Amino acid sequence: MFQAALFAAGIDKAELIGGVGHFTCYPLEVYLIVMGTFYSVLLFRRVRQKRFRSIDASREFLGTIRDLMKAEKYDDAIKVCETPAYWRIAIPQLVAFALKQRKEPLSRIKRDLVVKFESDVIASLDRYLSYIYTYTRMGPLAGLYGTVVSMIAAFARMGAAGETRVDPGKLAGDISLALWATAIGLLIATPLTLVGNMINVRIRSLEDESQETLGRFMEDFEKCPIILRQKATARAS
Repeated sequence: MFQAALFAAGIDKAELIGGVGHFTCYPLEVYLIVMGTFYSVLLFRRVRQKRFRSIDASREFLGTIRDLMKAEKYDDAIKVCETPAYWRIAIPQLVAFALKQRKEPLSRIKRDLVVKFESDVIASLDRYLSYIYTYTRMGPLAGLYGTVVSMIAAFARMGAAGETRVDPGKLAGDISLALWATAIGLLIATPLTLVGNMINVRIRSLEDESQETLGRFMEDFEKCPIILRQKATARAS
């Protein structure tokens, strides 16, 4: 019935299938390219913003916080963490969180720091990284979709021709869609796979650096007067 309706309307089935393939496959692949590039650039920037510029900058920050904690100027230390120079970096925000919770038991502060680091820093970056992996997997699938549609159009054209000669130009157009769709799908997946792996390495490196720096801060934090008083009170009780 559908074929009869197409014939009555003067629409060639192969042309219709090929047109649907062109107008759905290529826009989908363009969307994957744009979104994959967007999230790649976004993640590169975010990972870079979460890190200190250098080891010296990290040591300078920890030294400043250490001196303020020894002087029991906790509010001033929190203000340093929340200055524009540090508010995007992961460690200063975790340090500010620990200082705000300084009256809580030390074991609870350590536990909450781990949870906050994993949920606010690593989990958010991994969530965006999962988008890149999704677009990477979708690239070949979009190419396969275009290939299947174009081959359906090609066989429909040959079937409709019957014993007459098939127009080579139109048949080549159908096959061209198949090849271009597959090529673009691979072109999407290959660089996004490399970029995704590079970003994943940077995230794991950020995680290691942050844990090491946070460990050095906790060594100083446990020696600050308010924590020492807590320990003395706990031993006395």
